[in-house]
Amino acid sequence: MSDLPDIDIAMWHPALALVPVVDVPPGYAVRGFRAGDEASWVQIQAHDPFFTPTLATFAADMPGDAATLAARVLFLLDPAGHEIGTITAWHATFRGTAMGQVHWVALVPAAQGRGLGHALLSAGCARLRQLGEHEAFLATNTRRLAALGLYLRAGFVPQLQSTAEQAAWLALLPRLRLPAAMAARLAGQLAGWPDDERMR
Repeated sequence: MSDLPDIDIAMWHPALALVPVVDVPPGYAVRGFRAGDEASWVQIQAHDPFFTPTLATFAADMPGDAATLAARVLFLLDPAGHEIGTITAWHATFRGTAMGQVHWVALVPAAQGRGLGHALLSAGCARLRQLGEHEAFLATNTRRLAALGLYLRAGFVPQLQSTAEQAAWLALLPRLRLPAAMAARLAGQLAGWPDDERMR
């Protein structure tokens, strides 16, 4: 994927109530953070090809007491009870507005490509709603094709800040394998930036 643009980007969902509900498959489960789960979190994140978080990363990015972490840091468990994915339903400020943040989404490689990412994202967005959030943002990178497709299908919208981001999104569109109608709609929105308020 070295030919992909390397640009940090943001996406936003205006209405978490509209995120598609995707249940975890039978035998799988989602649970909240427990004491000592930092090590499991690091093990899952260690498969990231672009950045390797550490225990220090966890402590710095997700400060809080046990109750906060239990409510906001989720793990996906396989039928054997092993932690195979994680997502954090955080709270932060995006462009001057306090809202939910979809944070640190990861699945171990063996669990990828089976639709589990959709279930994990659905669980994270549902938790944000339970915590009182109505909208959410996330930060990602243009090299993360699978993640971009996942977020777009859930209704997240690119939030452009430069013509470089606009060009990168337009170049990536054919590689995202989106449904034709969705791809066409997104292409029109991207081409209309900065006049299209949904994109900024």
